[in-house]
Amino acid sequence: MKDVVIEKVKNHLEYMIREEHISSLHIEWFGGEPFMYFEKVIVDISKYAIQLCDNANIPFTNTATTNGWYLQPEYRVYLFGAAGTNGVVPEPSGGRFYQKMDITAY
Repeated sequence: MKDVVIEKVKNHLEYMIREEHISSLHIEWFGGEPFMYFEKVIVDISKYAIQLCDNANIPFTNTATTNGWYLQPEYRVYLFGAAGTNGVVPEPSGGRFYQKMDITAY
């Protein structure tokens, strides 16, 4: 995702919270493989959204549709430890995710 698109997403989130007075915010990450650009896109936009929602006192959640191919063990702290973040792991299909990390303990 280009930087200009990330800024447009952030501007839209701010508009929806401040002008449209939404009562909660949920972001679903999907399309292709959302974890290819985890730090640049998911972390950056999610941190911004969390800050906006905290300031507006509204709940924030986000989920992802993924085959798990690009998930890394260190992501689990952010994904499953962040407030309002949910994760669903697909059934094993031979992807490397299942050999690298066991999230059932978290």
